[in-house]
Amino acid sequence: GTVGVALFVATAIEAVFLVYLDKIRSRISDNWLLKIAGLSFVLKSVLFLAAGNVMTIYAIQLLQATSYTFLSPIQMYYANNKISPADMVKGQAFITASYTLGCAMGNFTGGQLLEFFGVSAILLAGIVIAAMGTLVILLTAVHMLRASGAVELLSTLLAPAFRFFGIPPETAMLVLIRPISGSA
Repeated sequence: GTVGVALFVATAIEAVFLVYLDKIRSRISDNWLLKIAGLSFVLKSVLFLAAGNVMTIYAIQLLQATSYTFLSPIQMYYANNKISPADMVKGQAFITASYTLGCAMGNFTGGQLLEFFGVSAILLAGIVIAAMGTLVILLTAVHMLRASGAVELLSTLLAPAFRFFGIPPETAMLVLIRPISGSA
């Protein structure tokens, strides 16, 4: 039926992108791939809510390429890069456990929302949860940029250009962080 076709489209596009994941990772950092995945989940949720027919659902499944395809393997690569070798297995176990627990809770909660409030409630909940997850990813990225000193370095390097355009160099951090965080 239609659900089977939608799942096939998602799986097929995921398989194609997984084949090229190493090439993608050589050009885009794991941090950015996680951000792209988060934004793709939000977009996918919003589009599902607005979908008017089955063909639209099939088209939306193409976002599988940048949502689950990036999230699933990249979270393990990310953990491997951020966790000491002594804690590697523990880190991957925490990722797997949190993913499994999230899926189980999502399935139960989705069933309850469907039974008591209908499909629209599930879709709205998906949008909210995807947006919250993306916000966590983006805020973590901002914190890491600040902690690494990258923002201060960029502020120092860009100070002459800021002065040239009449922008006070003291505001460089806000100019650099604001587009990512939304709040600086």
